[in-house]
Amino acid sequence: MTQVTLLIDNDVVIKLAQMDAYGDALGALETPANEVGSLGYMLRYMGKGSSEKRKLFMRDEAGVDRLAAILSGMIEIEPTKEEESTAALIMKCALMNELDLHEGEVGLIAVALHRQSPDIATGDKKAVRALPVASQTESALLKLKGRVICFEQIIGRFCTRYGIDRVRLAVQTAPYADETITQAFQNFGSKGAAIFNQLLTFLVDEQIASSAPGWLKSYPK
Repeated sequence: MTQVTLLIDNDVVIKLAQMDAYGDALGALETPANEVGSLGYMLRYMGKGSSEKRKLFMRDEAGVDRLAAILSGMIEIEPTKEEESTAALIMKCALMNELDLHEGEVGLIAVALHRQSPDIATGDKKAVRALPVASQTESALLKLKGRVICFEQIIGRFCTRYGIDRVRLAVQTAPYADETITQAFQNFGSKGAAIFNQLLTFLVDEQIASSAPGWLKSYPK
C-alpha cells in the first residue's frame, strides 16, 4: 500500500490551486508531493481527467492546467472494506448526534484511522469542531488528536517559510479563494509576517482550538 503522510480534502486543494500555492504549501508543511493523497471520488469531483470539471473551480486556462497537474500528482485512494465500515459507523454517529460531518470528511477520517497515521488537512472548521463530540461515541477517533491541519494553519506555515511577500502574491492571484485569509492579509499583511501570523493563530484558537482542544497539529510558534 502506497505511503501517504497527508490526506487533503478538495476544499484545500482547490483554494491552494487557485492561489498558485499548492507546491509551496506542501514545502511549508515539509510534506513530499508524492506522499499526498485524497479519495478517488474527491479527485474526480475536482476534475481529474475532466477539464470541464476543472473549469468550474478555476477562472483561467492557467489555473485549469495548474489544477490538472496537482490532481495527477496526488495519490488516488479507494477505501478498503474495513475503511468503508468505519466510515459508516462514524456517519451513523454524526447523524444521530446531528454533527457537521459530511461524507468527504468521514471518508478521509476512516482512511486516516486505518493507514500509517497520516495527517488530515481540511477546510471544514465545523467538521473539526465535531470531532470531540463524535469521539465520545466512536473512541477510535481519539487517534486523530494532533493530526488535523486547518487551512489557516497551512497559510501560517506558508508565511513562516516563504515570507509575507509570498502570501501577498498568493492573495493577489486569487483574492476570492478564501475570504478569511484575504481579509486578514488586507488588514494585517502590511504589518509583517509576525503580526499576520499572530492574527491567524488567534483565528485558529477562537474558531477551532477552543472547541476542539488538542485535535489540531501542533507547530512551533
